[in-house]
Amino acid sequence: MDGTLELDSSGLPIAAYDNTDIQNFARAWTGFTRQEKRSNIESLRWDYNRMDPLRIEGQWRDASPKMDLDGSYIGDKVPLCVDRPEKQFLRKGATYRLVGSSYQPMFHSPQWSSVDQDKVKILSLSTSSGLYSKLCNGSPGSCNFQTVVTIDTNLGCVGIECSVDDLRLVQVQSNPPINYEYVRPPCEYKI
Repeated sequence: MDGTLELDSSGLPIAAYDNTDIQNFARAWTGFTRQEKRSNIESLRWDYNRMDPLRIEGQWRDASPKMDLDGSYIGDKVPLCVDRPEKQFLRKGATYRLVGSSYQPMFHSPQWSSVDQDKVKILSLSTSSGLYSKLCNGSPGSCNFQTVVTIDTNLGCVGIECSVDDLRLVQVQSNPPINYEYVRPPCEYKI
C-alpha cells in the first residue's frame, strides 16, 4: 500500500497485474455505443457529442463475473441473487418507482430475469394489501401517487402476492392504469 515493491524469492519485483487482468477488467467496459450529438451544446464544427459521447446499452454488457486483482470477483460485496430473502419486494427498504401507464419496466436490463421483455406480467394489487396502501398513499379512488416509494416496514402478503416470489411491475389502479416498478437491489448471479 505504501508503494514498496514486493519481491519474489529471487529478488525480482512481482507484477501487480498481467494481460489476463487487463482483459478481465476491460470486460467491465463493454456495452457502450455513441451518443447522439446535442444541438444545444456542440457547435456546427463538431460532428459528435463532446460532452457525453457514450451511453451504455444494457443488453450489450458482458454479464459474466470479472476477477479483481485479489483473486475474488468484482462485486463480491454484493449478495448472491439466490441468497435474497423471500418476498424481498415486501420487505423494509424495497423501492418502487412510478412508471405511470407504461407496461414496460424501465429501470432494469434484460438480464434482470429470464422473462421476455414483451411478455412482462403485471401484478394487480388488492386494495386490502399493505403494499397497495403504501403505493396508493391514500384511499382507493383517491390515491396520492409518489414518484419513488420506499417501504419503511416489512409487509405481510395478501392474495396473489403470497404466490409470487419476485416481480417487476405492480398495478395500483386500473382506470386509468397506474403502475409501479419494483427496483430490485443489486445481486450477483453465481455461474
